[in-house]
Amino acid sequence: MRISDFLSTDSIFTLNLNNKEELFKEISKIFSEKAEETTKEEIFDLIKKREDLDSTYAGKKTAIPHIKYGKIKKFYIFLFLLENEISYHEDKRVKNVFFIAGPDKNYSLHLMILSRIARMLKETDISEKIMDERNKERILNFIREAEKRII
Repeated sequence: MRISDFLSTDSIFTLNLNNKEELFKEISKIFSEKAEETTKEEIFDLIKKREDLDSTYAGKKTAIPHIKYGKIKKFYIFLFLLENEISYHEDKRVKNVFFIAGPDKNYSLHLMILSRIARMLKETDISEKIMDERNKERILNFIREAEKRII
């Protein structure tokens, strides 16, 4: 299992936002357009509930909000590149956001994806490489190269 198996140029977005609430609303809107079995309101509520449990800030100006939901039929990974850093948790600011969503029945794959992204962020310079990059193919290549270093 590789992050690049779930991520494509169609799931990388650049956003111009002011805060975490706007970020979650935009993620919910974009995701519900891709996964038509969900609504943006459902997804927003799930993201907020998960974030209320504990922050999904992962370090290096990156967050990994993630949800599991019975209506979702397969796993999705989205990458959101923010034009400007936003306040995310306490004094932590974010510029990159990986969003993971999948069915609630496959908890082990959900954890594998989450831990793979977290490990890639911790052990490589991927966060810095993608932070201001806007070419989606180059971003995917950076991620593939970073994955090779941790597998």
